[in-house]
Amino acid sequence: MLPRSLSTITLAVVHCSATPNGRYHDIADIDYWHGPDRFKRGLTPFQRPDFGLKAHQPNLQHVGYHYVVRTDGVLECGRSLRETGAHARGYNHSSVGICLIGYDQFTDRQWATLKSLALTLHQLLPNLREFKGHNQLTDLKTCPGFDVAEWVDDGLNPLSEHTLKQEDN
Repeated sequence: MLPRSLSTITLAVVHCSATPNGRYHDIADIDYWHGPDRFKRGLTPFQRPDFGLKAHQPNLQHVGYHYVVRTDGVLECGRSLRETGAHARGYNHSSVGICLIGYDQFTDRQWATLKSLALTLHQLLPNLREFKGHNQLTDLKTCPGFDVAEWVDDGLNPLSEHTLKQEDN
């Protein structure tokens, strides 16, 4: 598989892991869910992908997202931006996939990381035009559990009704 040009990326798609709000999971968990082997790739943004994993989904060899935002706000890198994602059928070639751990409420740290990532992606990707939720691309999905357009319109600030209330974020 040839690497794609960063200029082909025009869309960022926000997903959620569909796991209980506030429960810790990481990119290794998601990779495990996407295939039978544990995560074997480096977690740097531009590392060469490992295509040697055997997966239970015929065309999904490893985690389909480019980024995962853990509940503690740590950003983990999955696929290289130069590698086509496997997260939104029909949009993968022209998009970057971002997954927030949780269902419909996210920690303050996750919101801060998501905002920082959005601003960074706008600098890295010359043709990135918009952010959308997976649910905006298909009626079959409800993730990421919040209105991404509302988040963008509100200046990438946390949506209070989708912020996890915790004593110790």
